[in-house]
Amino acid sequence: MIDHYRFQTDTRGWEIPAGRIESGEIPEQAAARELMEETGHRAASFRYWGRYHPSNGSSNQVFHVFVARGVTRVGDIQDTNEVSGLRWFAPVHKPICDATHCEISFDGTETADTGATAARQEILGGTQIVVKRDASLCSESGFCGTRFAKIEKMVAATDDTNVRSQVIALIERCPSGSLTYALATGQADIEPDLPQQIAVTTEITSEGPLDGPLWVTGNIPIERSDGQPFATRNRVALCACGRSKNKPLCDGTHRSKEKGA
Repeated sequence: MIDHYRFQTDTRGWEIPAGRIESGEIPEQAAARELMEETGHRAASFRYWGRYHPSNGSSNQVFHVFVARGVTRVGDIQDTNEVSGLRWFAPVHKPICDATHCEISFDGTETADTGATAARQEILGGTQIVVKRDASLCSESGFCGTRFAKIEKMVAATDDTNVRSQVIALIERCPSGSLTYALATGQADIEPDLPQQIAVTTEITSEGPLDGPLWVTGNIPIERSDGQPFATRNRVALCACGRSKNKPLCDGTHRSKEKGA
């Protein structure tokens, strides 16, 4: 959507790119031109949604509505007199899909490893505890240390009961399950007791709330779009922003600044 200034009312607000049909244009050509002028984007194709009269009590003006597919940025905003910015707006009914991924430049290629996490785990060690990490699952949520020490340093000090308790607390709060622990080598990992649910998460940051990953808990089976299953785990952080490089898992990319936003 575009941050649009309206001279008539001396107001500004978020609007869908729009404009008049110039002489000799058909509606689709006008839509393509306005998209370029007001956003600097080009669409691979347009789907016609229909037409309507926005002010049928006082005018016979007609609006034609199109959905732009395969949108890519190819330049800067041209209509700078009225448009001062643009941004993508996320779906409003997460985790229910609203087909936004069909309307934007979305790459849904799934690259996350579907093998067992035990084959990828790094043993960090510990005293009276065995701490393990599968870096491929990490969503960069920050539960891998405190303000004073990273978990590797803390693991080395787990002969101290208080430090060992802190390490366990951090691991059990790791939303992706990247960090786990067992009480001894060869024993099964100990997992927190979590309900079977899919949660829409919000992260509180210094710049305001941020949409986080979908948090899937309780050993719910997960399949890729091609039907290939992932190893069933108690904690999984799934990408909800569409920008992860480790889909369908979250890799923390949603915390970086969006280009063009």
